[in-house]
Amino acid sequence: MRKDQFTEEMKLTYSGVFHLNGKVCSSVCFERGKNIAEGIIPDVKITKNSGFSSDEIIQLEKYLKDNTEQLMSEAQKISTLEHILS
Repeated sequence: MRKDQFTEEMKLTYSGVFHLNGKVCSSVCFERGKNIAEGIIPDVKITKNSGFSSDEIIQLEKYLKDNTEQLMSEAQKISTLEHILS
């Protein structure tokens, strides 16, 4: 990883919950400059990548694994709010 990649801001966004193959899931997106990686939890798998190295993808998947419970809880709050507002 280049030194300047450590100083560049990384953004994390996630969707509300949805059902996929009988599971409750959320889509997670990591953005750093022009680099974008998308993944699904609770599968903890990066499904799309543009610009992140293979080592970085491993780190992002570890982050997803370590934070799945919290991310799913936050995704559920989005879904609840969307339901209330609809």
